[in-house]
Amino acid sequence: MKVKKKVAILLVLVFLIGILSIALPIAPVSATPVDPDWSVQYMIDTTQTVLGKHQWATGPPDWAWGGPRSTRGLALSPGGEYLYAGYNNPNLLQPSAYHGHEVRKIRISAVPDWTMDTVTMREGNRGKAIATDDKGRVYLAEGSGAAWNPDGAGIHIYDASLATWLYTIGLSGTGLAVPEGVAVTREGIQLVLYVTDRTAKSLTRFEITEGSGVSIVDVNRAGLGGTGVMSITDAVNLRGVEVDPAGRIWMADISAKKVFRVNSDGSGLTWVSVDKTPIDIGFSENLAFVTHYEERIITVLKQDEAMTYVETLTPPWVDLGLDITTGGSYGPPALSGIAVTFEYPTPTKRQLVFYVTNEEGHDASRSKFEPILKCVYKTQYLVSFAVSPSGSGTTTPSATAWYDARATIDPISATANPGYTFSSWSTSTTSIVIASPSSESTTATIDGAGTITATFTQIEYTLTVTVVGSGTVTKTPDDPTYHYGDSVTLQATPAAGWSFTGWSGGLSGNPVEVTINDNMAVTATFIGPKTIKQGVLEELIALRNDGTVTDKGDLQKLDEAIKHLTKSLDTDLWLDETHLDPKHGDKVFNEEKDAVVKLVELLKDKKSTLTDAQRAIVQSFIGRLVGADKALATVAYNDAVAAGGDAKKIDKANDELSKGDARVSDNHFADAIEHYRNAWKHAIKAV
Repeated sequence: MKVKKKVAILLVLVFLIGILSIALPIAPVSATPVDPDWSVQYMIDTTQTVLGKHQWATGPPDWAWGGPRSTRGLALSPGGEYLYAGYNNPNLLQPSAYHGHEVRKIRISAVPDWTMDTVTMREGNRGKAIATDDKGRVYLAEGSGAAWNPDGAGIHIYDASLATWLYTIGLSGTGLAVPEGVAVTREGIQLVLYVTDRTAKSLTRFEITEGSGVSIVDVNRAGLGGTGVMSITDAVNLRGVEVDPAGRIWMADISAKKVFRVNSDGSGLTWVSVDKTPIDIGFSENLAFVTHYEERIITVLKQDEAMTYVETLTPPWVDLGLDITTGGSYGPPALSGIAVTFEYPTPTKRQLVFYVTNEEGHDASRSKFEPILKCVYKTQYLVSFAVSPSGSGTTTPSATAWYDARATIDPISATANPGYTFSSWSTSTTSIVIASPSSESTTATIDGAGTITATFTQIEYTLTVTVVGSGTVTKTPDDPTYHYGDSVTLQATPAAGWSFTGWSGGLSGNPVEVTINDNMAVTATFIGPKTIKQGVLEELIALRNDGTVTDKGDLQKLDEAIKHLTKSLDTDLWLDETHLDPKHGDKVFNEEKDAVVKLVELLKDKKSTLTDAQRAIVQSFIGRLVGADKALATVAYNDAVAAGGDAKKIDKANDELSKGDARVSDNHFADAIEHYRNAWKHAIKAV
């Protein structure tokens, strides 16, 4: 009876606290996510026997005494296959030394079976907060060392089966008083445990030395910028603690109605007021889910610097068949522990899910107690991007990523690589809808996994070759159109008596390789003997008059060469670019010979003051003039052959051409011109 009276007083106190809490201001509730889907994952059914232990309850007024009560701590196994739930208050009528304090390992089934899903029960431990590490170890926070708790107060570490004790972090010498929050993480390769203490108002960091398998060799306080213990300013009653993906530690203070956050080195302590009674925290990739005790709601925050409020979630109690109007022996129904994870129905579909304990909750008939709720907060699909053909362009975004169901990616953009133009967007599924498939920049609405492909069309480019003068150009390959980056070889071949002087557009060499990057036009220029001579004359006059030649003897020789070269270009002596007047054309050779003689004398004159560069220019003049004369003779010879002329005279012309070439090799340029003149005359007479 004494026990019942104490419980009754406790119920009254809790009820009054609940009324006061409800009167406090609560942040407005925003629109819930597109597809939160609530269900009951697990309950204690008083009609069942679980692992040989009856879950019975007595009748009124002692409803709450049947079975373990007050589910508080909650954690997921590393693979997300099991839940660990802590039952924080006793069943004094249970025929057990521990009166119903226990931690249960619960299989997460698609179709829950509360009897079969209970894998094991560890009696005696309360599990007011629970954490697991990447090797499956289970960390149980025991905030007090009641007589029915065999391990006493502290943090007790077990293997995944809860059967093997591994280590205990007690209160003595650790700075702990009433530890009620645990979080485990890896900082580099170091396994680290964070513990919040409700009365010391502190955060403690422990470094765990691991042994073989899952054994633990030692645990030591360290870090947080000092001894491993940090007093949290403005804290009143710290409960749940968790580490976000960025390594920052978040703490829920149920009495201060704040969520604190601090960096792993103890710097940057900050907080956000939630105007509620926060008790535990769980994280997804970029969100924080905060349970609020007797308000029975969950606040969603961003993991940004300001811990920005997103929305408030309220379970649909009536739809779930749960009664929140009355509580049990330990107070009204409340939300406590939370565990957040991604579940993967398929490799390309995942659901952001959290599990939350409904402490002191029950169904309307009060035959089922302590529900663990499941909420599918949102569904995401794996979406990838591709281009066709490969290498034709890029997309933004380009990386394969998860997108919320019915989210709109705004924008998706396609950028063609050189040589391509955007054609259209397509998808591998009707569950992805492109707003404007023909637009380079548009939006995509996601309602399923798949691939978004940007298709590009290869541009057809032309290469146009124009010939100036007389000659031909071959293209290899000789195609009507080309693609960006194709290589085309151009080979210029001058007609008889003509010379190739070069390409337009800065191209050099013959043959030359052209890389296609647009519609391109190239001009090949050929010049005949007359134009060659005219060019030499112009350059010779420029050299004479540019003021760099000052010696009188040098100037005189240049003047003589200019005079003779001018006479050789008398229009009366030329029929066209490559043909001379048959009767008087020999004068062209004679005048040319005299011009070359003067230029040779200039180069041989030891008194000449020409620089080496100027001498090289003069030498090039000689070579070009001799080459032009050979071209005139060669054209005449080819004409005679084509006309079927006198064979003997043609042979003589050919012989003179050979002699001229020999004299060029000996640097007897005047003699070479004379032989080319003779060749020309024989060829003219042959027809």
